[in-house]
Amino acid sequence: MEGPVGAEKNYVLAVATEMLRETDRPTAIMSGNDEMTIQIYIAAMALGLRIPEDVSIVGFDDFRTFYQALKPELTTAALPYYDLGLEGAELLNSVVAGNKARPSRRLVPCKLLKRTSVKAL
Repeated sequence: MEGPVGAEKNYVLAVATEMLRETDRPTAIMSGNDEMTIQIYIAAMALGLRIPEDVSIVGFDDFRTFYQALKPELTTAALPYYDLGLEGAELLNSVVAGNKARPSRRLVPCKLLKRTSVKAL
């Protein structure tokens, strides 16, 4: 969302609605986070589409309030918050100990939590 408080533009809802109106619409959408996923659910439902029969939806976060509230329950990639924090703390401790921080890439696996928002193939 973007804009002043109370006047934000909801780009995810607009783009999801546009995508799902296409004659060759996607059969699945994965969003960048669970908050955006709610907007995709709303777009699909507003167009009369069934989740997962017409479109499968996958989130990214595993924010409990969202996945429990959404029906069908949201399939999502769970962010490993503990592991992310541990990686960050180890890097910070290394810098505090006098080691130089070097640009690097660290991969922290995310677990896919299969629920009912995805149609089985």
